Amino acid sequence: MVRPIVPHSVHREETAQFVRWALAQLGIAVQQDQRDAFVELPEPDRAAFAGEHRLRLPLDGRASAGQESLAAEGRFLQWIAHRLAAVSGGAVHARPLQQPMTVADVTGSLFSAYQVDGGQVHLAGCQLTDHPFLRLSFAADDDNAVHHFFVAPDGSSVSNDLAPELGLACTIELAPRALEVTLLPSIGFRCCYQP
Repeated sequence: MVRPIVPHSVHREETAQFVRWALAQLGIAVQQDQRDAFVELPEPDRAAFAGEHRLRLPLDGRASAGQESLAAEGRFLQWIAHRLAAVSGGAVHARPLQQPMTVADVTGSLFSAYQVDGGQVHLAGCQLTDHPFLRLSFAADDDNAVHHFFVAPDGSSVSNDLAPELGLACTIELAPRALEVTLLPSIGFRCCYQP
């Protein structure tokens, strides 16, 4: 069996956490107790798991007895990858959690360096422009983590220091916009932590 090579990245998260996010993207509810996460499989997906309708997943670390393995080449992660590709083309559209959405969102930061006595300050001629970034995610069994790599609009890699400064390490999901669906089908980011 050929094992894929997973490049090292400082941007990573536990596989179990990534799986819970992926299931949420698929609209599959996850219940948790102190030891397990439980997934009720939709009827069409049960055949991939020998007819099982409910799976037990680890909350973190490796699977114990009775839990579904989250190994990168295992049936569960392969099933998630196929489902995500079928539903979203394999990409989830998102924006950095702290990204300003309006000119009003940036005026406080821009004008905080100035003091105005007896007058008003207005920002005119300002336009916010989105710059798409690509996040590539790779599952690695050796450290039980999913590694994330960020690519800038010009195709260059985003440095480990710059990614958090741009807010790329923590994002919220967005519905695809028409332009992104047409021109940029592989944009996607999501929340993750940095150990």
